Amino acid sequence: TKQLQPFNISAAVNAIFQPNLVRFTNNIQRLDDSTILVATFKNIFRCVFNKTVLLSAVPLLPVANQFQNQVNCFLFSTDKTLWTGTSTGVLYEFDKNHHPTTYQIPGNYIVRTIAEDALHNIWVGTDKGLCVYSRQGKFLKEITSETGLLNDCIYSLLPVTNSSSVFASSNYGVSYIPLQ
Repeated sequence: TKQLQPFNISAAVNAIFQPNLVRFTNNIQRLDDSTILVATFKNIFRCVFNKTVLLSAVPLLPVANQFQNQVNCFLFSTDKTLWTGTSTGVLYEFDKNHHPTTYQIPGNYIVRTIAEDALHNIWVGTDKGLCVYSRQGKFLKEITSETGLLNDCIYSLLPVTNSSSVFASSNYGVSYIPLQ
């Protein structure tokens, strides 16, 4: 109908999901017609809908008290890896078998957004620039205002089709950033 409509959340699902804890719009990723991933600052949830009814919200990260960093953003990449950025500069990579690998963002800056480019590199936008990792998690490059960004505070990333580059939004506008 191309109209915004509220959806119903049962009390049981609401208690687990806590939708009031969703902080940023880049914390939603559609997987198919009935499934989306949604991040709150406590966890990332696989949400299954039937039209306007939320049927289930299953947490994807370890139990909240084991996961000590606030979730700020995430990316479910094309190889089914879940990348999770935190407010303390930690980047987690959960493979298909849910095994975590931890990376420390240079400077421990807040991770605001994560994107995957056409060559499957992982771009991580922080409040102090960009970090780029290979699909295997190898640190490739740090990009800041000293190396060409308009501003270091990155809010969102848009991968460029068929390229290892992104558009990045910041306090001073949008920048086109190639990896090379």
